[in-house]
Amino acid sequence: MQETGRIAFTVQTDGCGFDPSAASRGMGLTNIRTRVASFGGNMQIDSKAGEGTEVNVELKIDANT
Repeated sequence: MQETGRIAFTVQTDGCGFDPSAASRGMGLTNIRTRVASFGGNMQIDSKAGEGTEVNVELKIDANT
């Protein structure tokens, strides 16, 4: 979704899910969080073991560019 001053998108899977508050051995989500934050954005992860995952990202954009 694109609106004046922001872009938002959602990624969903029907996979095995996970506990987003648990420590992770990989760097994937950390890297995504860092990139989103570098654009002044927000990211929310909703996931539970056995129930899939939904990641919502909102990025602020300069309407003049």
